[in-house]
Amino acid sequence: MKIKGFVDDNFCPRIPFQSFHGKKLSLVVDTGFNGSLCLPKALIEELNFQPVGTYEIELADGSRIPSAIYAGEILWFRKKKEVLAHETVSQDGLVGTQLLRDTYVELDLSKGFVLITQK
Repeated sequence: MKIKGFVDDNFCPRIPFQSFHGKKLSLVVDTGFNGSLCLPKALIEELNFQPVGTYEIELADGSRIPSAIYAGEILWFRKKKEVLAHETVSQDGLVGTQLLRDTYVELDLSKGFVLITQK
């Protein structure tokens, strides 16, 4: 099974995302983020994810901040998967390396494609 994505005008690799409830959008593939998902608060609420606590995260600049964590369900390779999502103030959501476990990720910026294959 494969997930085909694209590279946007800002050279961000993106893949399609679908919640268990049918909400569709694209998320940035971020190999620097070791969680599963990082989602805007409005999307977390729309997806009906439930709060489970907070976790201190380290940002790229080395600063540490608390991050609210939520639990919910998504479709991943056409199967229901329970995930944890960090809340972000950004409008962009992220897919992190925790969700990419047991996959092979291909990225070609010059050709504008992303391909994630389930092992």
